[in-house]
Amino acid sequence: MDLSLFHEWLRTRYRPSTVPLYLRHVRGFMDWLQRRGLALEQLTPESLMEYKLTLDQRGVERQRPYLYAIRSLLEYKGLRHIAEQVPIPSEHVVRQPTWLPEPLIHLLIEKMEFFPRLQALAALSYDLALRINEAIPMLRTPGVPNEPWVDLANLRAQVRREKTRRYPLQILPLSPWAAKYIQRYLDERDDDDPHLFVTKSEASRDWRGPPERPVRPLSFKTAEGDWNATMKLFRLPFRFHFLKHSRLTNMALAGRPIAEMQDFVLHTNPTSTLVYIHAASLYRTRPESILEYFKHSWLLPEAEGVLRASLSGRASTSP
Repeated sequence: MDLSLFHEWLRTRYRPSTVPLYLRHVRGFMDWLQRRGLALEQLTPESLMEYKLTLDQRGVERQRPYLYAIRSLLEYKGLRHIAEQVPIPSEHVVRQPTWLPEPLIHLLIEKMEFFPRLQALAALSYDLALRINEAIPMLRTPGVPNEPWVDLANLRAQVRREKTRRYPLQILPLSPWAAKYIQRYLDERDDDDPHLFVTKSEASRDWRGPPERPVRPLSFKTAEGDWNATMKLFRLPFRFHFLKHSRLTNMALAGRPIAEMQDFVLHTNPTSTLVYIHAASLYRTRPESILEYFKHSWLLPEAEGVLRASLSGRASTSP
């Protein structure tokens, strides 16, 4: 590819010191494309992310000039819709998400059998990648307009993402694995309150149901307190939000396309999804390192067995 015209185009838009830097990075990118038999017009979010991971593997710390150079080339070629997908990393330090592989998530939630409400809340939140504030308002009555709900009969749910209110509510499939825990909790609860998660408390001012069984919608404070107390019992360092991180990282580990992951949680910036792909890539190199989270937990022996079984292919990684 002749870059002389692109060179002139860069000179009209960038400082003199930036032009040769961008040209060098673009030449390297074009060589990478040629080795893979790709043209610029064939670029996808996945191939752009693959190049980003190549920079990671090469140990390139300052990646922004590389990726801005690629974006400039795509804009010059009139491929703005592809240029918008270039995963420009943040200038701030991005922490790796705290997460667990799916077999260990299953183990952790199964061990919550002493507290069916928390077990159901955790299973739902992991399955749909929900924040705690997105899960606790859900209704058990499907079809209510403009409200989040769960439909156990048809294995689906309508959810509202907390930070993306400009989007309509999503209808997502619910796994039988999560539905099992939710149904177990509802069977034990035995009341007609429309809220999926409730608390029974004599201190409540918003009683629902007969006087002998007052209930109210579950609050954030109560739900978070239940989770923190359970993690203290298990001697594990996880906050509730780690369930969402785990779901997305496990999607990346399963090879799901980045566009599918973005649509699932309504990420508008592919860089937000990149951290999960990077976490999955690190896990593939040292899977046993995930057991560091269990080093103070009495669940460590079981976690080691589950992880070994999953790595050897004897355990299923699907809910």
